[in-house]
Amino acid sequence: LLAGGPVRVVSFGEALGLGANRPRFEADLQHAIDPTHASDRLTIGISPHAPYTVDLDGFRQCVALSRERGMPITTHLAEDR
Repeated sequence: LLAGGPVRVVSFGEALGLGANRPRFEADLQHAIDPTHASDRLTIGISPHAPYTVDLDGFRQCVALSRERGMPITTHLAEDR
C-alpha cells in the first residue's frame, strides 16, 4: 500500500529482543530490513525498538546495518531514562 501511494514514506521495521527474547532479534531484524516492498516512494528504515527491549549488541548491529546499507535508523530513546 505504501509503495504505490501518492506520498514519499519511510517505513521503519522494528526489531526487538532482550534477555530471553534475544534469539528472536535476528529474525525480527531480517524481517525489518526486508527491501521487498521498497520503491521510489517507499524507503525502508530500521528501528531497534528501545534500550529496554534491545541490548547493546543489538543496537550496534542495527547501526552497522544502517551504515552499510544507507538506511535511516530510529529508536524510542525518550521512553528510557
